[in-house]
Amino acid sequence: NIAVINLTIVEANCTPKEVFTPKIYNKITEASQLGDGEYILCMQINNDDDVYYLENTVKSKPGGKSFAEGIALSSDGKTITISSEDITNATWTFASVDGGYSITPTSNVKAGLGTTNANDGLTCQTTYSGKGWTIDDDQTYNWTLKYNDTNRYLVVYSISNPRTYSSASTNANGVFYLYQLEDNRTALAKPTDLS
Repeated sequence: NIAVINLTIVEANCTPKEVFTPKIYNKITEASQLGDGEYILCMQINNDDDVYYLENTVKSKPGGKSFAEGIALSSDGKTITISSEDITNATWTFASVDGGYSITPTSNVKAGLGTTNANDGLTCQTTYSGKGWTIDDDQTYNWTLKYNDTNRYLVVYSISNPRTYSSASTNANGVFYLYQLEDNRTALAKPTDLS
């Protein structure tokens, strides 16, 4: 006699491939937390609750945009969730370079963030790839960004046109925040020190 056993495998805690796994970004509050990785660079105007991200589409004078569908800011302001894989103009890659960090748009790995000669905004071009930004912590969870090549500071002049000036406070109406992509490994790290 042969015993026959019917087994039912229950699918649990699985994400189908066709469903996009949300990406979580956590607010950076100390300089020691900064490192290479993917970030969202946000700005806040006049202490409003709304936080805006700095778009990284490759064009002259990119400006701030309100959070689009698929991006959500937590009520406590500590996390940002991206639930759409179509969103690419909100994220930047930070990499350590001499004197600071290079800031590169994830939508174009050959371009870098720079300042316009007219001092009236930002530009995102290949000529700025790998150029350093100094990122300073003022101990209030706000961030000061200075472009090394021109000694100009990035300030929140307006939502439509962030500007750069020789002073970090000139015509500044807002502040910057940094959110880093949460470590979302899909497998355990390779074990070490085994015997």
